[in-house]
Amino acid sequence: MLAHTSSCELIERLALLAKPPCVLHVFGSNANDKMLVDCARKNKVDLISVKLGRKTTPNGWRWLYLSRR
Repeated sequence: MLAHTSSCELIERLALLAKPPCVLHVFGSNANDKMLVDCARKNKVDLISVKLGRKTTPNGWRWLYLSRR
């Protein structure tokens, strides 16, 4: 929860800039991004959420792009 709170505070600070940047939020399969999406909407900051998953390959773990929310 602390990480989400800190991220929301950062989004609120970015919203104060003359040209706020678009925030790319990359999260793992068991993360919940609803709080960050709500915070970005409230502060009128563009936020793109990308969900990653992982699978086992002969060379070890690989991160996979699963979806864009």
